[in-house]
Amino acid sequence: MAPENSGAISFVSNILAITHFNAIFYSHTPSATPTKQRFYRQNTKNIFPGGWPIHVTVLAMPFKLAFMTVGVMREPVGHPQVQGFMDRVANVYQAAYNSDGFHARSIRDLGTWLHSWGEVELPACFLDPPSNDQIAMTLSLWQDLESVAAFAYHGPHGEALTKRREWFEKSKFPEYVAWWVPADHQIDWKEGNARLEHLHVNGPLPSASILPSRLIPTATQPGLIARQ
Repeated sequence: MAPENSGAISFVSNILAITHFNAIFYSHTPSATPTKQRFYRQNTKNIFPGGWPIHVTVLAMPFKLAFMTVGVMREPVGHPQVQGFMDRVANVYQAAYNSDGFHARSIRDLGTWLHSWGEVELPACFLDPPSNDQIAMTLSLWQDLESVAAFAYHGPHGEALTKRREWFEKSKFPEYVAWWVPADHQIDWKEGNARLEHLHVNGPLPSASILPSRLIPTATQPGLIARQ
C-alpha cells in the first residue's frame, strides 16, 4: 500500500473537485479512518483555512506510481568504460518485469536507443546536455514506493548501483522522481521532466517526490548502497 504520510507524496495533489460544502477527493488510500482524516486535515489547512467543509467524502480510486530516472553516462554507448552497464541492461529489465508491484515501462531498443513511450530528452535543468547516446533515462509505473525500492536496491539493479559511479557522471540535479497518477493515465517524458524540474526547484512536494529515507538501504547493508 502507498505510504500515507511520507511527507513527500500527499493526496492533496489528487483533488478532483470542490463544490459548495461537499469536497470529493481521489485518494490512494482505501478508507477514511480517523487517523487518515486527521492527516488530511493537517495537510489541507491552506485549502480550507476555516476548517473542512461540512461534508467530506474520501473515495478510493486506483492509482499508480510513476517513476522516472535520469543518468548521463561518462561515455557514449559502445565505449569500453560503459560496457559493463550495457551488459547488465537486459537482466535489469527482466528483474523489473519479475518484480512485485511492477506495472509497465517505456521499452528501450538497445539497437537504436529509442524508447517506446516517445522521444527522450533531458529535463531543462540539465543546461549542457550530452549526445543522446550518453543519456540513460527510464520511465515506469509501479504499485507503490516500496515496490520501487525493493527492485532498485536488490537483485541485478542493486548490484549495478554499486558500480554506478564507474559508468555515470555525478549529477547536481535529482536523478529520479516519483509521483502518483490515475491508473488509466498515460505518462510521457515531458510530464516526467516537468516533475523532475519541479523537484529540483522546490524540493519534495505533493506533486514530485524522492524515495523516503526509510525505504533507502544504507551502505552498511551487504550488497546495498544508498542513493548517493
